[in-house]
Amino acid sequence: MKAATGLLGDAPEDDIDERIRRRVEPTFFDEVGVQMEGGLQHGHYIVGNGVDTITVERPRSELIQLNADTKDWVNTLEEDPLPEELVGNVTRFNTVSRNGRCYSDADKRIIACRPTQEFTRDSDAFMTWSLHGNAIKDENKLKVMAKRVKSAGGRTKRLQILAAETWAKD
Repeated sequence: MKAATGLLGDAPEDDIDERIRRRVEPTFFDEVGVQMEGGLQHGHYIVGNGVDTITVERPRSELIQLNADTKDWVNTLEEDPLPEELVGNVTRFNTVSRNGRCYSDADKRIIACRPTQEFTRDSDAFMTWSLHGNAIKDENKLKVMAKRVKSAGGRTKRLQILAAETWAKD
């Protein structure tokens, strides 16, 4: 839920959160966030219209707060119409679901990413090559053509990857 509302860097609140994060493929939560986006947009409707914060709680702790910042995150703008060339590396990639995370050199942060249908299964090899290079501290940079999916505030939420190739420093 936190990733879906843009609270990406928050630490787990308790041991249960930590155990779930260790047992479940991290990119799974990226996909859950995408699927929850519509419902969260609807849930944020009243925020800013007379209500500043909505808090969801369980008996002994707060689960999440919905506020202006989380509303900005879930109200996605459409993806950029034109792809851009980016350099970075893959930090996580699931070859079955094709969900991943990429470090963007331009953004200087890790962003959820997913190959588009135009990105062939054969091209997944570039993603796994970069992931492997990252793991063994070897060459791992890719040059990708990607479209950005942004929040209403203009922050990149996801990269839709159209093409990739290895990148070498000149």
